[in-house]
Amino acid sequence: MHQQAYKSTVRATCLVLCCTLVLGRLALASQNHHHRRWNPSTYPNPQQDVKLCGRQGVKSSICDPDGILSVETANMVEGLINEIAEGDPPYTKAQCGDQGMQGFAIAVALMHKMEHERYADKAVAAAAFARALHDSWGVGNPVCQNGALLLLAVGDRQVCILARVSSCGVCTVCQQVSCKLWR
Repeated sequence: MHQQAYKSTVRATCLVLCCTLVLGRLALASQNHHHRRWNPSTYPNPQQDVKLCGRQGVKSSICDPDGILSVETANMVEGLINEIAEGDPPYTKAQCGDQGMQGFAIAVALMHKMEHERYADKAVAAAAFARALHDSWGVGNPVCQNGALLLLAVGDRQVCILARVSSCGVCTVCQQVSCKLWR
């Protein structure tokens, strides 16, 4: 059951990633100015710093302080995240001990650039950034480990998905994005 739930979480996270990449790239096409470099201590929390996360002052699972996504696109991604959290088909819920069946929590952190100079490479920086945000934001239920964080640093061409899933502990996939969208 945990393996099936994990696969569902990975598929859902990849779907959110694809939506974010494609639609984020469209928004980026019209923006070519200098942006702040973020680190985990300066990056806002979408549940606390609602005015800084680009979600029009509303608590969210998405933080986009650089305005990579349009409001409409962010709303669409947020709706998908909510469906995953509710376990709406085709997504599933998994047993969480005595807390019953629970869906999976997904958070999204979007930025143009991250501070990465003190790391060996950008992928290592993205993994550290994602882990720090996942932990400080409290993504998912800590008992059930049912949370995932998607980090996208567009200008650094880095995508990182960090999932804490009870069946595998911490699963991290971080890499440079190199596909036709990034010409």
